[in-house]
Amino acid sequence: MPASRPLIRTPQGVALYIGSVLGGGILVLPSLAAGQSGPASLLAWTIVTLFSLPVALLFGLLSAQHPTNGGLSDFGRAAFGRHAGNLAGWLYLFVLPFGQPAVMLSGMYYLAYVLGLPRSVTVLLAFGVITTAVVVALAGKRLAARVQMLIVMAIALILAWTFFIGIPHIRLSHFTPFMPNGISSIGATVALVMWSYIGVENLSFIAEDFEDPKRDMVRTVLIGTVLVTVLYLGAACLTIGVLSPEQWATTRAPFAEIALQCAGHAAMVAVTCVGLFIVSASALASIWGGSNLCASLAHQGALPRILAYRIGGIPRPAIVAIWITYAVTFTAILLLDFDIDAMARLVGASTLCTYVMAAASALKLMTRYRFLAWITLILSGSALPFFGWTLLLPATVTLLYLLYSLCRRHPSSVKEKIARS
Repeated sequence: MPASRPLIRTPQGVALYIGSVLGGGILVLPSLAAGQSGPASLLAWTIVTLFSLPVALLFGLLSAQHPTNGGLSDFGRAAFGRHAGNLAGWLYLFVLPFGQPAVMLSGMYYLAYVLGLPRSVTVLLAFGVITTAVVVALAGKRLAARVQMLIVMAIALILAWTFFIGIPHIRLSHFTPFMPNGISSIGATVALVMWSYIGVENLSFIAEDFEDPKRDMVRTVLIGTVLVTVLYLGAACLTIGVLSPEQWATTRAPFAEIALQCAGHAAMVAVTCVGLFIVSASALASIWGGSNLCASLAHQGALPRILAYRIGGIPRPAIVAIWITYAVTFTAILLLDFDIDAMARLVGASTLCTYVMAAASALKLMTRYRFLAWITLILSGSALPFFGWTLLLPATVTLLYLLYSLCRRHPSSVKEKIARS
């Protein structure tokens, strides 16, 4: 099969979008957010939802006008030159080792809840899931797209069933007091919940694989964003209404707990299967998009050239390199006791910086719908202070990129300076 043959239309694009954005957020964030700010977490979800739509449309329009597999990296390069594009790519690429392990753990927490697994086994199983996704990605894009479509269809059916059994058990008394931890808690919850919509940019990394990007990209993100919003807000209301305030702060598998309370052990097992489906879908979408970005950056000289090679049309060296970074991160998780909330904030901080760069690029590249770029720029800039110390990650990545660029430009002189020091 020729590598250039189009693979994606709107239905497959929506499946990839939902799998990428939905990720593990719907599995753990409703209870984490409720535990932080109570029913007022619904305000945080609403704020992030309103923020996500112009961002998703902006990436859809940029991808329709510039359908390459470099995504936001190519947008920055076209607008401001090589280094801006490379830096945008680095900021996105180097959060993948934090983001996907968090997604994998969110699904494995459900399995641990059902089987009573120790943390070490949970972490190893999460690494096994993402390794399986890597193998599927190495097997070929068409296989990945078909698996993704089946997974997302299963997610939609089983989540709808979970909502159906849970809605009669919602207690309105759980929604009062509405703001038990004060208004200041909402800002911190926004920073946490932001992770739930990270992935709206993922389709920009596979825009070349759409049969007709100009027709399908905007349509895909509109449909996908509406569906994801319904699922997130529904999950948040269900978690607050069914679970007790004590459970908001302690459970890491809210859907499994809801299923157990409302329909028994078998329902809990079924929801656990949903968790495994969701993280598998997210892993496939992330590896597919991330490997294309990695190969594009290597082609531009921003990473070692070997990562630019495609074997059978698939960026296999880039896929393997991303898997190695996951292996390093899972080792650190196992030894240093990292948890999802810290990783989610790190990912959110760095990704928000890329949204600022994408909005600035759009202001230069787009002649129509520039108001979307202004909205994205203002909202992203306003949200940055809520991320606090996690902004150290994008700052560190920026410094590392500058050092890498300096070494590539003057390799001999840099080595001499290091030797003299």
